[in-house]
Amino acid sequence: MNIKKYTYEFLGFAVFYVISSLIFGSDSTIICLIAGIIGSVAGRFIMKVNGFFIHEIIDHEIVNENEDIVDVKFTLKADYKTKPVILFVTYSANKLIDTQTLSTLLWNKFYDSHYKQVLVRGYTIIEIRLKEGIVELKIKS
Repeated sequence: MNIKKYTYEFLGFAVFYVISSLIFGSDSTIICLIAGIIGSVAGRFIMKVNGFFIHEIIDHEIVNENEDIVDVKFTLKADYKTKPVILFVTYSANKLIDTQTLSTLLWNKFYDSHYKQVLVRGYTIIEIRLKEGIVELKIKS
């Protein structure tokens, strides 16, 4: 589950709920709840217009396995401003990075600016530091 994706909805709900409780008083729970739901919808709209969100990693497969280096390719399923996007990623490392660690690293490192570089240049490279060393992820559209 991508926590960043639902942050907008929660913040929209919280802000509208608090504002309505200040205006109408905290004893009118139903009005505050309805305002919170409206805020959640507004947060979802802002999320769709504003962000790049990675859903999952699919097709995580080893392309080449030598003695020291493993070449891996995988596919990212994501959303960018309400449009579904599929990106192709490759990396070389000393050992295979498990999918959970890889998705956590990507959610922390991959931003809208990286996706815009992919659109302009056709690729972008993100360096990730691990205990074993630096791994470069090459992302293509």
